[in-house]
Amino acid sequence: MLVTFYEYKIKPEQRNVFEEVQEKANILYEKHDAGKTLHFENLQQEGTWLEILINSPAEKADGMQNDPEVNAQWDVFKSCLAEEEISEREYRLLSGDFEPAGEFMKLYRFHVPPQNLERYFEINANTAHIYNYYIDSKTVHLQCKSNPTEIVQLQFYKDYEAYEKAMESVNNEPEITLLWDQFTSILEPAQNKIEEKNYQQQQFTNES
Repeated sequence: MLVTFYEYKIKPEQRNVFEEVQEKANILYEKHDAGKTLHFENLQQEGTWLEILINSPAEKADGMQNDPEVNAQWDVFKSCLAEEEISEREYRLLSGDFEPAGEFMKLYRFHVPPQNLERYFEINANTAHIYNYYIDSKTVHLQCKSNPTEIVQLQFYKDYEAYEKAMESVNNEPEITLLWDQFTSILEPAQNKIEEKNYQQQQFTNES
């Protein structure tokens, strides 16, 4: 399964217009059977969004470009942008799915050498066992198409408050520190930084 990330920033005063565009875009994606989109608002950077397009067949997505309504909505969307640049990255799904989960999402981006990938999943499984004792969660793992060492881990929780409360207990578990040390030891030495972001899922549906 192919997953595409689009990251962009919206002008605060254009929030309502942006939401209307996304409602119409969802209808157009369904009309063309061109995939499913999920929208997440960055809780640390106001106006910054992550849009995830799931399993969009290339030929169907290309067909949308010939739809005048799609082009019209694209122009409106561009007028909402605070910055012209839209970051685009393609990923392969390694594990998990995007079926309904919680509204709060943690994103981790890091680099794991191919020879350490199996060990990474072992460490992650042990960590998940501890997490799931305190809170229900769902995890998706993605691998960057252009750079296979780049791994993205998405963790879904019911809401931010439930996550924060559970972490107080999780961080008191002695094994967590050991697992963290094991995890950091298998990262790519030249790229050992871990990117972490908090998102809130927003749903755009046409109520009419």
